Amino acid sequence: MRMPRALVENSHIDVSTGQITMRRSHPWINNFNEWVISACRCNMDIKFIWTGSDAKALVYYIADYVTKSSLAFYDMFALAQRGIKSIEQQQATCGTESAIEKSRKLVLRCYNTIASHQEVSGVQVASYLMNYGDHYTTHTFRNIFLISIENYLQAEIMKVRLSEKDIDEEESDEAETNIKIDPILIRSCYEIDGNNPEDDSQELLQMLSLVRNTGSIELSSPPGRPRTARTKANILKAKQRLDQKRVSTRRSAAEMNISKSSIHRILRKGLGCFPDKKIKQPKLTMFEKRTVKFSNWVLNNYTKSDITRWLFSDEKYFDLNGIYNNQNDRIWAISRKEADKRGAIYETTKFPVKVMVWLGVCSEGLSVPVIFEDESMDAQRYIDEVLPIALECGNEMLGEHRTYQQDGARPRIHYLSQKWCVGHFSSFISKDRWPPNSSDLCPFDYSLWNELAKLMNWKKITTKELLIQEIKHSVKKIEKEKFLNSVNDFTKRLRIIKETGGEYVR
Repeated sequence: MRMPRALVENSHIDVSTGQITMRRSHPWINNFNEWVISACRCNMDIKFIWTGSDAKALVYYIADYVTKSSLAFYDMFALAQRGIKSIEQQQATCGTESAIEKSRKLVLRCYNTIASHQEVSGVQVASYLMNYGDHYTTHTFRNIFLISIENYLQAEIMKVRLSEKDIDEEESDEAETNIKIDPILIRSCYEIDGNNPEDDSQELLQMLSLVRNTGSIELSSPPGRPRTARTKANILKAKQRLDQKRVSTRRSAAEMNISKSSIHRILRKGLGCFPDKKIKQPKLTMFEKRTVKFSNWVLNNYTKSDITRWLFSDEKYFDLNGIYNNQNDRIWAISRKEADKRGAIYETTKFPVKVMVWLGVCSEGLSVPVIFEDESMDAQRYIDEVLPIALECGNEMLGEHRTYQQDGARPRIHYLSQKWCVGHFSSFISKDRWPPNSSDLCPFDYSLWNELAKLMNWKKITTKELLIQEIKHSVKKIEKEKFLNSVNDFTKRLRIIKETGGEYVR
């Protein structure tokens, strides 16, 4: 609900933008009007609708609230089960009805049972009584009867097949009465003028027999010796082993008494499988699946345009060892010694010098990086060195009306840090909102930290001073498209988390 909210001493209207700001004397009270609340005697909230997206969100919220189902999903199942039992008891006494009539009665009974327990809002009833319909649309639609279309298509396909069969029979009759052999099909050692060095009568008879029996001169089976390893029986055995337990290809080849290359061909060509490596990702517990609750809260209370006014933040350690991907980095050489000479050794230190970097990002750009050289940050340093930078950069890029996002790190959830945010930010994500261990939600974790690391020239970084200098220089080189896409992907990831029930998003 975007609580706590900023205090407003007096109600006023901004002449330049037309925005109406209502008086608020307590940070945990909605905007209200005393005359409306006295007349309606209900909870209320007042918000200035000044963008098209806010107006669309308001219309969707009202429509969804009016038409929402008051019947729980499990109650619908119980009512449907009651309707099924009643129709089964009725059909037990009368077994002469057709399958179509039984299905029709079953669906109608289930619908009537559920509809009789379903509450309908007064607005919906009034709409039906006044013939307003149950939806709005800009187009005219027509009914499509799938069963009739399916019957028509099946009849047309049958006609085409019968006509093709008649044509094939006519061509085969013509071929039997007038068989012609293309000279190209005869062996290359034969001459076109008939001066053949060998007797070709036997081969011509075989070709004529193939044409008469099959309509072509193609062989019924491929030439060469028959397969002994990649047979249907071995493919079936490999599929059963693949479904039952996980074993190596070497062991499978030994158990099936075939070569390792044969089992590879069975898996790739016979079953169409590909070897996939295991992917590391955070282990999700029930506590960490609070991301679903957070996703629902954001999607219900913020529009896509509101998310563009969020200032995301995060911290990360950078050390002199840099970032190395041992999967993609390869050196081609004739020997290991030659590869080492060409740079196939990646040297690391046991205790590398490292620094902590804080950074903020929004749809308008990146904040100034805050670098801690002594590798530590407590609540007091967070309040003194980070939050003022976040407030200043947020005001410059987004203005006063924006939301500050922070994760659940200890300096951020400290009560002094939360108190500072309440007094300075108009809106921020409190410690009870942001889910723990949610690296798949922060734009830095799933995008921007990797972009920053790729832009840094790790070869010239040898000291802490050069590391800090390269970090500041590389932050300025991040393209606008990169951080804009990372912010836009935040909403997409929320919807994916909502659909998958909190599973980790790669």
